[in-house]
Amino acid sequence: MVGTLVNASHPVGLDQLEVDPATGLPKNEQAAEHVIHMRLLDVALNLGVGLGPKLALELRVPFRVVDIDAKFLDADGGELASYESIHHRNETLTGIGDVELYNRLRLTRPGAGPWTVDLRAGTALPTGNIEDNPFALGRRGRAHQHIFFGSGTLDPIGGVDVTHRAGQLTVASWLSVRASLWDNPRGYRAGTRVSAGVLPQTGFGLESVRFALGPEVFHEQPSTWEDGAESVNSGRTDIIATAGLFWRPAPELSLHALLKRPFTVHERGGQIDVPVVVGLGASWGFDLAPPPTRRAGHEHCDHAHDDDHAHEADEPGAAGGDVLDLATGGESFELSEAIVAGKVTVIDFWASWCAPCHDIDRELARLAAANPQLAVRRVEIVDFDSPAARRHLAGASGLPVVWIFDASGRRRHTLETTTATDVRARVEALLRAR
Repeated sequence: MVGTLVNASHPVGLDQLEVDPATGLPKNEQAAEHVIHMRLLDVALNLGVGLGPKLALELRVPFRVVDIDAKFLDADGGELASYESIHHRNETLTGIGDVELYNRLRLTRPGAGPWTVDLRAGTALPTGNIEDNPFALGRRGRAHQHIFFGSGTLDPIGGVDVTHRAGQLTVASWLSVRASLWDNPRGYRAGTRVSAGVLPQTGFGLESVRFALGPEVFHEQPSTWEDGAESVNSGRTDIIATAGLFWRPAPELSLHALLKRPFTVHERGGQIDVPVVVGLGASWGFDLAPPPTRRAGHEHCDHAHDDDHAHEADEPGAAGGDVLDLATGGESFELSEAIVAGKVTVIDFWASWCAPCHDIDRELARLAAANPQLAVRRVEIVDFDSPAARRHLAGASGLPVVWIFDASGRRRHTLETTTATDVRARVEALLRAR
């Protein structure tokens, strides 16, 4: 949800005089200046579904509200209280904007290294309202509307998102383009829009909170009508200072607040003055297909011989082995509570999208079933923005991550992007050394 209060004013030119439609002549009473105050609200629903570890389909549905307060001043600056204009009026406009549908392709291997690179490509659908040429209608003395919620055309959209994690610092950057390539049925062609930004984020040691501060750039080309003429008051370039607060009260839920201050560096014609933009948002993620059931308490690991052990007690040294879920859903944990005294302890960080993690899980389950002196504690991080990952895996090169402690509680191995074969060799060596 993004909202702002904007103001616009302009002197009345000869081509903006109020005209009597019956005679085609200017009316006797004319305003010298138009003053417009607008309250803008954009509420967008964003839906995304992962089609695999590298591909997602995303949909954005915007709903917009524009509340307009129009005033008309005479040559001395006094308000014309009962003045009616074909150009502006007091009104509230609501409606759907242009729906966006696109694919997101991850170029980097999930969980491998501090870099994440995503490509976006799709289209904006012509679902928002469009209007007839307001300038031509104004010249004929007819009422018209300058506010559109859509372009009226299928516009290709694309972009790239790049994220880099280094310890407590995460730097998110992006480039987005919406191209306007042809006229809509009413002869209007919206201006191509480009936005880019860099937003460093850090929690300053806090688990569930991040603070962000960085610059953005927005550029919009002038729009045109059927005769190829540029629209008045169209086209601008802004540099935007952005500050943000991100809070994750639960692993699957994220809340954020953004404050943006645009500074216009280039404009064509009179433009609206945007003092500040406030954004509020919430995101919630969940698995459509939950990962296989993991051993926790009396549950068993999902491998071929689970049914053979269904009757056995799930206790340390029993056939099920000492394998427990230490933390799920991205929740954090205290390391001091994870180490099992007198046993070789393995802390296994995993996520449902990490295929090598499942191989390691099965290997550790087999080792634990055969070795009562081995304790396996599993930590589901969900992603690298979760509390568990931010606290324990800052700077990790990627999943799988396995920590191995000897029977005295000393960490002997820290394995990153490792394999089941490597983990087994290290664990067996420590078990033999007991």
